[in-house]
Amino acid sequence: MGGYRRKKEEKEAKDTSGESDAPSDAERMEATALRILTRRSHTRFEIFQKMRQRGYPAAEVNALLDRFTRYGYLDDARAARSRVRYRLESRPVGRRLMGKELIEKGVPADVRETILDEFYAGDTEHELAFDAARRKRKSGGDARKDRERLLRFLERRGFPMRICIETADRIGLKEEMPIDNIEEIESPSWP
Repeated sequence: MGGYRRKKEEKEAKDTSGESDAPSDAERMEATALRILTRRSHTRFEIFQKMRQRGYPAAEVNALLDRFTRYGYLDDARAARSRVRYRLESRPVGRRLMGKELIEKGVPADVRETILDEFYAGDTEHELAFDAARRKRKSGGDARKDRERLLRFLERRGFPMRICIETADRIGLKEEMPIDNIEEIESPSWP
């Protein structure tokens, strides 16, 4: 007897015996959560939101997430580190914007601050701003407009204005007019 026919007969026999291969709601919920986690690291908040959007009850989702946390499948710090690392490699942003993104991902405040301190130590933010500016900078236009455009770009990326100005100066787009608040701009330790 062929494989297809044998499987069909086995299925018909199960259907008449009352047994079912259909997974339970709890099994489906767990499989869905695991499938989400295999794509990339997620925070507890992200998984909870995705599971609720699929219609799973909050209490059952929380119980599942507690179990996943105990097993080590779910770790907010690991997910946040992964997110920050990816973001800084692909599209550098300032500490302020990265902090906002981590808040949106549901990363707890203590974990968020620890990870931001880890990734933005020393002159890291200056170097990230310089890298972003170097990628963005187009030459050949009006230097004043290029400077203004670059400052707006870096500010939108979440860098403090002091770092934006220092970065523009560093890549050769120096301000021609005197700056009123020079105390805010001074940075003797960074070139």
